Amino acid sequence: MTVGIFAGIPVRDCKSAVEWYTKLLGKDPAFWPNDVEAVWQLAEDRYVYVIEDAARAGGGARHRFLTVASTQSRSLL
Repeated sequence: MTVGIFAGIPVRDCKSAVEWYTKLLGKDPAFWPNDVEAVWQLAEDRYVYVIEDAARAGGGARHRFLTVASTQSRSLL
């Protein structure tokens, strides 16, 4: 079973946030899904992203995902 994490950080200004998180994380974003969102890969199946969303700035979002082989899924149900 693979467990993944995708954590989001809404920000007021994507450009400023990318500069700050690039310094904090010590590397540039791994990819940009669009003009107002940047994603860093911290480890295999572990991501953090910033997204410009002034209404939710200061909050956060997280998503976990599981990849389960078919033989394992029966024992989890």
